[in-house]
Amino acid sequence: MLYQLTDGRVVEISTEDYFNFTDEELNSLLGYNCGDYINNPMYGSAMQKRGRPSEDDEPFYGEQDINDVPDEVKYRDQDYTADEE
Repeated sequence: MLYQLTDGRVVEISTEDYFNFTDEELNSLLGYNCGDYINNPMYGSAMQKRGRPSEDDEPFYGEQDINDVPDEVKYRDQDYTADEE
């Protein structure tokens, strides 16, 4: 989770650590100059994370023969039925 310190810097800590920290321990992070200033409101968002495939990366199989489409794409298709082959 992202936790904003009183000076505006943001640190990433687990929720378990957050619940185990006392207020003094959280304030001590200020003394260690932990965290960064974040100006992007989408920072850490699931929409921004790497490794997530975008819809533009997947090829379009609409014009191809059903036998040329890979099996994993067929099974993800909502309208595919096995008797189409």
